[in-house]
Amino acid sequence: MAERVLCHGAVVLVSDVPTTLSELRSYVANSGMSVVATSVLAEVDGLSSRAAALVLFPDGFPVREIDDLIARLARRRRPLLLVVVTTDPQRFHNGASGEALHRVVLPRPSFGWNIVDAVRTRGGRS
Repeated sequence: MAERVLCHGAVVLVSDVPTTLSELRSYVANSGMSVVATSVLAEVDGLSSRAAALVLFPDGFPVREIDDLIARLARRRRPLLLVVVTTDPQRFHNGASGEALHRVVLPRPSFGWNIVDAVRTRGGRS
């Protein structure tokens, strides 16, 4: 379950695997970033409204729900870095994007430092 307090510019982690969330959450927090994690797709819109980056592990969720989520994120006006970590990177290289949505796709498995580096190097866009 996600915490409700989210600092401006935080990182939101989304996965259906509890160990992925807990281990990556610790790693990201130890890297000095504010982080919140959830396994509930319905919470993502609210949590991401103040986030600088969203790290999404889409493979365990229904395809339609992920496609709808990415389309909603692409319509946002506020900048957001979307880091997608997936076993099917090709599926996510193209697709919904917008002026405010910047996308990085990483193959799964990816190490925590790859994800943190993606957020740090690409997350400075605004």
